[in-house]
Amino acid sequence: PSRSGSVPRDFLEEYTGYLHSDGFSGYNNLPGMTMIACLAHIRRKFYDARPKNYSSKSVAHKGVTLCNELFVLDKSLKDLSVSERYDQRLELVKPKLEAFFDWCESLTAHGKLGTAIN
Repeated sequence: PSRSGSVPRDFLEEYTGYLHSDGFSGYNNLPGMTMIACLAHIRRKFYDARPKNYSSKSVAHKGVTLCNELFVLDKSLKDLSVSERYDQRLELVKPKLEAFFDWCESLTAHGKLGTAIN
């Protein structure tokens, strides 16, 4: 196997639906796919974008913090039934996730921070 775009295209040629991935560009433009981002990988991009001597006010650090808050909130739902967790995610997590993505869309940046935002 390789990281060539032909590998996922060939492997997933019969599949249509959601694809949850790490954002690897080889998954871009696969027919019949709705891409789902992995928040852990998004967080890592913000983490990698933090300046060497970052402050708690840096945009990249705020991205890491917002992702951490989402992880903590979601983890607090772990003991609920599947249907209860689904309902709580809609009520509690979804608005925060939407606010996070709205915040990301409000930013303009290049380099590693630009990669994290996109």
